[in-house]
Order: sequence, then structure tokens, then C-alpha cells
Amino acid sequence: MNSANPDVTFKKTNSGFSVSNSLINLEISSILIRSGSSYYTIENNALSKLEVTELTSELFIKKGVKSVPSLSLLSALTNPEILFWTNMYTTGATLTIKGIPPLP
Repeated sequence: MNSANPDVTFKKTNSGFSVSNSLINLEISSILIRSGSSYYTIENNALSKLEVTELTSELFIKKGVKSVPSLSLLSALTNPEILFWTNMYTTGATLTIKGIPPLP
């Protein structure tokens, strides 16, 4: 990782992990947002709370969006999590990203 290429990807291999200065190429099919035990989608450029208690692929297909929502929408939630679903057979990755984005 360096200032010219700050992205880093860790991929599990049979002998441990490989590290590269690039982002993993995932085909993200759908995104939802979770805050606490509530799930949200984006409708008309606004957060819309979903009346569900179980996270399923059907929920992603029917209610998910294609791109990450703006920080201004996410800042209305407490500790929001961005959840993605893909219909790829395997992504080869388990991602846990924690951070606090800068506020405008």
C-alpha cells in the first residue's frame, strides 16, 4: 500500500493470505443498509425503512439498490452498515470494513 495506490485486498489462499495493491472485483448485484435491527433501502433519494426482520436474497432482489448511498443519507442513521449481495457463485472474500467517513 502506498499513497499512489492506497487500495489493498487480502485474499485467503491454501497457504495463508495473498495481498495485492488493488480492490477485489466483485459484481455487486444489490445493496441494503442496516442500522441496529432495522433494514433500509433508498427510494426517491431518501432512506426508506423496510418492514422485515429477516435478511434474504429475495429482499435484496426486490428492495436493494445498485450503488452505495451518499454519506448525507447514511449520516441520519446510528452506526449504519452497508450490506451487499451478489449472485456470483463465490466471491472468494469475506469483507469486514469498519471506519468513520469524514463528514462534509
